[in-house]
Order: sequence, then structure tokens, then C-alpha cells
Amino acid sequence: MEQNSADVVEQPVTNPLQPQPDEDMNHLPRLDLSWMHDEGWIKGSEIYLSTSPNVDSVVVFVHGWGGDPRTTWKNFQTEIRKSAEYSGIDFIFFGYPSLKHTVAFCAAKLRHFLDDLFSSPAPFVLNSSILHGLGLRQADFQYKRVIFFAHSMGAVILRRALLDLERSDKFQKSRPLIRLVLFAPAHKGASLPLMITDGLGLEWIPGAKFVANLLRLHYRSLNDLARGSATLARLEEDHRSTRTKLATKMETLANIDLGHFYANVLHAQSDRVVEQEPFDEDPPFIPVMQRHHRNICKPNDAYRKPIEALVQAIRKHM
Repeated sequence: MEQNSADVVEQPVTNPLQPQPDEDMNHLPRLDLSWMHDEGWIKGSEIYLSTSPNVDSVVVFVHGWGGDPRTTWKNFQTEIRKSAEYSGIDFIFFGYPSLKHTVAFCAAKLRHFLDDLFSSPAPFVLNSSILHGLGLRQADFQYKRVIFFAHSMGAVILRRALLDLERSDKFQKSRPLIRLVLFAPAHKGASLPLMITDGLGLEWIPGAKFVANLLRLHYRSLNDLARGSATLARLEEDHRSTRTKLATKMETLANIDLGHFYANVLHAQSDRVVEQEPFDEDPPFIPVMQRHHRNICKPNDAYRKPIEALVQAIRKHM
């Protein structure tokens, strides 16, 4: 039946970048993260850009083996949009293809991304993620504080990326205040069959461990994460030696900050995937009851540890 034009109610045109009623007014709606040097690496990555004129911080989330930016950090996106606590903070959920690439390659790509994020975030990361012509930040904008949340393999590639950045003079000059919060980090090694079954959600399959051992041949990053691997041994050795050298320099260079060499680590009671031994000089880890490897980093109404860790990291280093 033809509709009379007088009965048609014209719908208001909305700007997709403007928060709608009942939405968070402190951040733009979720945007796909766009990195100028991406080359197809960070598919699925997301960014929540603050609308505050006084932004000075960013929280970067790095998932683990077989994870992705949304499911690994499930509910974080909802939580950060609820409180004014996070109004002056950007949030980046970094995604990368963790399955088929070596730890070294994943770390090298993350290093390249962080180099841009630390030195020139506006032109290379932030404004390129917004629709053309709607850039929020000046070209010379820089973060004063960067907080990392990493899970499992994400902790390994993050620590390697930051260590390799220490070799850059540019990083030394522009290093913001960096802090690490690590959930079930794999930096001391993992049980590969359990990591595969957990990362791919195969726990329910009979003979899953047998299947997982066959899959080791297909997934290149796994052997790098095995207990006693050369990759992890070299990571801890380089971490210790770099930390020691920088601590010596601190006697004459007061502007060196070593906070990111001492991560805040959380381990789950029922985690059988990763080793829970200390890494280098990290403080004793925080034990988390009634959680396992995959859900230790997922807050909900009853489980608040991840949110408490975020609030503590923000308030402690303001």
C-alpha cells in the first residue's frame, strides 16, 4: 500500500562519531584502529578515543596466543565507558596474528607500532583511525603515560618489544611513564598441548592433547613459548642485563625510569597452561582464586580483579 507523504516522519540524521543518548560522553564510539604502517597486520584492533581536551594517557591491551582484541578482553570495553575515571585516557585493543608467526616476528611488529605510538601517535595512529578531516590531536601530541595490559603470549612479545626499543635513542628521549599489568604471562614457559587446547577452545574434544601435539607443527609461535625454550631464556637474560645496565646509569641520569621492568603480575588458581615462577625481578604475583588461564583477564559483575588492577595502575602513576 502506498504511504501518504504526510504520514512519513523524517528521521534525524546522526553523526556516527557523536555519542548518542545513554552512551559514554567521555569517548568516541568504538573505532577500528588504523595504523599508518600496518600493512594488514593489526586486523580486528580497536580504539576508544577520549573526547577530553586533557588527554595524557593511553592503555594498550595485548592478547595472547589464539586470542583476539574483543574476546580476550571481554567486558573491558563496557567497563571503561561507565566511569569518568577514564575520561582523559585513550584505550587501544591491539590485535595481531598470533598463531602462525614466531614470537620474534610478532614482537618486531609490536615494536614498530609502539615506536610510532610513543614518538608520533597523532599522525601515525590516532588521527588515522578517525574519519578523514576529523582529527582530534595536534601533530606534536605525545602521551605522558602508557599502561599495558597483556595476557599470556602477549606478555612475551610486549617485553621483547620494549627491550628492543631500549636500543633506540629516540625511545630514550621520548619514553613516557610505562607500566605493565600481566595476566597469566607465558614469559616462563607454557604447556604447549594445554595452550593449544585452551587457545583454540578444544578442551571438549576427546584426545585433545594428542590433536594439540600434531598442531604444534602448524603453529610456529608455539615452540617459542615452550618451557625452557631458547626464546624465553634469551628474553629473561636480556631483560636482566638491560635492567642492570640502566640501573647503573640512573646514578648519573636522573630521568631514567625503570618501572616497566617490574610488572604487576596476576596468576589464576586453576591455570595449568603457563608456569607461575617469577620472571627476573618482578614483585611476587597476585594470586587470583576461582579463575583459569582464559578468564583471568575478563571482568564481570562478580569478578572485579581486572578492573581493580586498571584503576590501581591509573591512580598509582598519575
